[in-house]
Amino acid sequence: RFTEELPLDVQPLHHLCTLSTEMEGVSSCAPQIIFQRFIASISFHGKLKLYEVESKIFTQFPVNQIQPKWECQILLSRCRNATSSTRIVSMTTCEIKAKEKLSYVVGEEKETALLGYMAFATSNGEISFVKIYDMDKPSLMYSFHTGILDATSLSCWYSIVHDNNVDFHIVIGSKLGILEEWSINYTTTNEDSWQDHIIWKGSFGTPIHSVHVSCSNGKTLLSACISQFMKPPSPQQHNHLRGHPNNTNTFQISTVEVMDRNRILKTWKEGQQQLLNLFDYCLWPKAGCEWRNLSFGDNYITSSTGGGGAEGVTFGSNVICCVDETSWATALTDGTVGILQFLPITENDTPSWGVKLDSHQVALSFPAIGISVVQLNKKLYLVCCLRGGTVYCLNIKTNDDDQSIISPVFLPPFTMMKDDEEEGDNTDFEFLHGFTAGNIQTIGESSIALADFVNNNGKDISSMPIFVYSGDGGIIEVYTCGLVLMSEWNKPEEFALASALQKMEKNGTIQMLLDALKNMSEQNPLLQQAIWSSAHKECCNDHYIISVDDILDFSCHKYDFIR
Repeated sequence: RFTEELPLDVQPLHHLCTLSTEMEGVSSCAPQIIFQRFIASISFHGKLKLYEVESKIFTQFPVNQIQPKWECQILLSRCRNATSSTRIVSMTTCEIKAKEKLSYVVGEEKETALLGYMAFATSNGEISFVKIYDMDKPSLMYSFHTGILDATSLSCWYSIVHDNNVDFHIVIGSKLGILEEWSINYTTTNEDSWQDHIIWKGSFGTPIHSVHVSCSNGKTLLSACISQFMKPPSPQQHNHLRGHPNNTNTFQISTVEVMDRNRILKTWKEGQQQLLNLFDYCLWPKAGCEWRNLSFGDNYITSSTGGGGAEGVTFGSNVICCVDETSWATALTDGTVGILQFLPITENDTPSWGVKLDSHQVALSFPAIGISVVQLNKKLYLVCCLRGGTVYCLNIKTNDDDQSIISPVFLPPFTMMKDDEEEGDNTDFEFLHGFTAGNIQTIGESSIALADFVNNNGKDISSMPIFVYSGDGGIIEVYTCGLVLMSEWNKPEEFALASALQKMEKNGTIQMLLDALKNMSEQNPLLQQAIWSSAHKECCNDHYIISVDDILDFSCHKYDFIR
């Protein structure tokens, strides 16, 4: 935190499984957990893969090479202006609301539900829509070309006009600073028909890295992470820039710009249908709710924008993720992470935004490569992953009355990620390319037992928290925290003991204990304690010849005290 150190609770992550991606090179987008049902991954060349998480994984971890449940090809070769370098650069989802869920019959008996839609953007501005079903293969619906070059980001939402008519809206940004909104009308009366047209377009004149849309009370805010070149406010503050600029004239920072979409639409409809200067539509944050800028030291407050300094754009930073309908979070290149909120409408009917609580903005030691929202122990957290894989969890509090400020920190054991035995191989991820986290519904025969266990222990059974990393060669690894790993639902304490013993066997602690018992004299004061005395007798009974495997075998009761 800016004013004080944040209390941390460090916990390990446990490796659940490895996903079989078989992709050439890195995945073009960070993996996503979609509709609490699938882990979605897509390659540079448009190969979409959806993975299910079976409940047995939580009892038999780690599991290697889980195959995708469904696959779908986004046909980049059909894109206009497509070249060999055309690639997928962004993907996003639109979830069908519960009251709008649609079902159809597969075969004679099986019924599946339409979970929602996914939208994909290519580097040359092509947009593709895919339907995602609960129990059937995804289907490519529609593709069209926006004309944007060097596209970087995409945001999508929809509205139901009537039973057979859906209006999609997408906002797409580019490295050239262009931002466009398109409307796509989807009609399903006799056969599917699509109509697309542009709503408005504008420019920041500087690279756009990510975009997000928030709606509340008929008002819509557009948020964009962009890069800008600025001058230090004073020569003294220049010496304290976190971005270490190359010269004293200008330096590059990443900022958050929040725009009033309603004003943009009004201007466009009044006939000014030309490239708009988007800075003219940016909103000031509410007084006292500004984003604190670390570029000029901890005490500098930004004016209408928020952001932090960086000499260049850090891979994976400058990202925005949705928290709920009226809140969103962003991570910038200077290591700042914050939660922004749609604040109550002001007297002049102008929407307002800002950082509502001091605890909703923190400064990490390095830029985050990915941020997501996850529920842990009935509390909602914004999770932020650094380049090395460390995950910080920021409690998403709604008011200052919530005094729970301790933040969990999760450390994944990346030494388990590669099983190459050749000498000299690096057993770690050389480079993390993406991260996501969230809660996912588990499937399989053990789901009922899992639900029973969670119910009996007073936890939320809606879904299980997982953490997903992607790295070199398209490798995707899935982790979870130890709180949800229970091999026998009625004996969680035995699972915890077995997990601890396995770690002690690997690091040699069990063998050290056996050697200590073997060489312990009768006068040792430890033998005055009952547990040490009983363990020593177990050693004596077997003439000090004890196998570590027997210690790990819970069916062997000869060594309960040693265990």
